[in-house]
Amino acid sequence: MPGEHLGLADGHAWYTHDGNLTSFLVALLSDAEHPPVFPRDLLSRGAFFTPAPSADAVSPPAPSPRGSITSATAIREWARSQGYDVPDRGRIPAPIIQAWEQSH
Repeated sequence: MPGEHLGLADGHAWYTHDGNLTSFLVALLSDAEHPPVFPRDLLSRGAFFTPAPSADAVSPPAPSPRGSITSATAIREWARSQGYDVPDRGRIPAPIIQAWEQSH
């Protein structure tokens, strides 16, 4: 199931594969298909990947400098009481967190 090169009126060429992603990857990795966008020696060093670390290997988050974890809600309430404009959701801007840490 080799691919096909389509020339378009604007001068660009597209490589198409008559199949789904899985069949394309099988053809590519078994050296049965050679899309021009990939070098011919793509697999000369062998197929490899580096797996992500397992959930057991992930370190727990480091404690805050003061040794306690404060809720985002508490920081937002404090920041609003100090006149900061804080979003209701999402990440709290770093300068606000730093100001909170300095005041506590």
